[in-house]
Amino acid sequence: MVWGGNASYPISDTGSPIFTNVYSADGYTWDLYYGNNAAAGYHTYSFVPHRTTVPTQLPASGHINVDLRQFFNVLKAKNYAYYTESMYLDVVEAGCEITQGDGSVQTTYFTVNAY
Repeated sequence: MVWGGNASYPISDTGSPIFTNVYSADGYTWDLYYGNNAAAGYHTYSFVPHRTTVPTQLPASGHINVDLRQFFNVLKAKNYAYYTESMYLDVVEAGCEITQGDGSVQTTYFTVNAY
């Protein structure tokens, strides 16, 4: 998972990143978390923007413009058991997650370019 500017909590076995400041682009620097998503039956790597606290309020709008391959390169460089170069990206999803209180989300557009 790659998260943009948000107040999300990643799937994590420890609650702490396994590495900090692993990649920077589009005004963000990401930390890397790892966890076992037992409900789904697979391991999850989560890239979450580095922060010392969770923001109390999110911006009214936002974006993220990154090359996803760079996140795979981070996993490759760290030589993790649950990622190999023989894997391939099958699905790209985007969305918003309301994690507390009442809320609504309006998405204007979502684009992916494959190359």
